Amino acid sequence: MKVRETRAQVAEQQHRTGTLHYTVEPAAAGERLDRFLAERVGSRAQVQRQIESGGVSVDGQPAKPAHKLRAGEQVEY
Repeated sequence: MKVRETRAQVAEQQHRTGTLHYTVEPAAAGERLDRFLAERVGSRAQVQRQIESGGVSVDGQPAKPAHKLRAGEQVEY
């Protein structure tokens, strides 16, 4: 899967807003939440810790690392 934003763009967005926002595209439907975020921000272990501590939401609700994403869902990290 092609990741649209570069890591530098992701870092800049996180620096400005403190939160990263993603809309799940159809190509990413069925992907695990932790893998989806790790492709975009780096370490899967770090992402899993953030998810487990409640620092990640899907459509405004806390989610588990193994959550299977659906197209159109909103992910906040």
